[in-house]
Amino acid sequence: MPAFRLALKLISRKRTFIALYIIGLTALGLVLVGSVENPTFDHFEENKPDVAVIDRDHSEVSAALTSYLGEHTVPVTVADEREAIQEASARNVAPYIVIIPEHYGDDLLAAFAADPAEPQVPQLETVINYRFFNGYYLDALTDGYLAALRLAVTGYSDLPLADQLAKADAAAAQSVDIEVYHADVETNAYANPMFYFQWLAYPLTAALMVLVSGVFSTVLHGEVRRRNLASPLSSQKLSSQVALGTMALVLISWAIVVAAGLLPMVGGFELLLNQPANFAILSLGGLVYAMVCAAIGFLVSQFGLRPQAENGIANIVSLSFAFLSGVFMGGTAMFSEGVVAVAHFIPTYWYSEAVLAIQQGEPLGTFWGYTGIVALFGVAFYCTALLVGRLRVKR
Repeated sequence: MPAFRLALKLISRKRTFIALYIIGLTALGLVLVGSVENPTFDHFEENKPDVAVIDRDHSEVSAALTSYLGEHTVPVTVADEREAIQEASARNVAPYIVIIPEHYGDDLLAAFAADPAEPQVPQLETVINYRFFNGYYLDALTDGYLAALRLAVTGYSDLPLADQLAKADAAAAQSVDIEVYHADVETNAYANPMFYFQWLAYPLTAALMVLVSGVFSTVLHGEVRRRNLASPLSSQKLSSQVALGTMALVLISWAIVVAAGLLPMVGGFELLLNQPANFAILSLGGLVYAMVCAAIGFLVSQFGLRPQAENGIANIVSLSFAFLSGVFMGGTAMFSEGVVAVAHFIPTYWYSEAVLAIQQGEPLGTFWGYTGIVALFGVAFYCTALLVGRLRVKR
């Protein structure tokens, strides 16, 4: 089997890529999984970030809003000057700055009177540091107070404004008692190995696209191709033997990343001991996905690109697939509907969903359904590669 030996020889020459993509990216996944902690909380404390309120209105409404925000944040004084505001935000002295514009109180009360149900509330100006992550919390805090004020103004229209503000303060001060309960959820007991099985889609995509496309490009193009055409070996046998060699590469890559999941920082060994069926199923799903990655690499090789271009495509595709499918974040739960709709057209999304189906204890039929979709992607990529190769031969 000369072509098979040639494929193995070409693979052995790519030890640097194997070390970089398979071992290096797998090691990065091990570091990320090992750094994930599962903290337990025994009590709840309100977050009080540093906030500066600049009141340009000086009305009773703005004073009440400033007082309310001061109770739920750590007040910071910032001068009402453009440079002072920019410096306070840039230096993180006041990462969140609220500016109450002139006539805000009058405009707000007028909006409540004009349309009590859905008032057109005037906007507050805010300056947020890009490193600050509590902006949504403070926006919700402000909106909550304004909602309480709207109810007080419209519900007690016969009272003076001072009494209405007191009613709003009392309503906004209402809170619920929070108790923390710790529950043992069996499906989340092995969150780390489950996340690792999602993560391995990234190194498999990058590594197998580079390696498989490199092997096939060497055999199908250039001097090696012309020598093979002059040999008594038929093109069918040539392709079969090269495909067999790349299949060995797929198995080696898959075995490396799965075996790395058995290391202590991942927790895969505990999963194997306590849930061997789940470990086997997840490993099989990873093998199916690895074959799909090989099919993508085979497709890339049909275009006759330079190795640098193939490497660039592999890196772009692997990162795009990983981000769109949410393998870096444990799923697409935080993504918008548009992003999730696009993710449905890539195999990594369905592979990630298959892993999540096992983690969430869904029926095995769900896992096999998602894995079947992944396999169909592989068939589609392989058939497309054959079509592209046929069109290139006819030129």
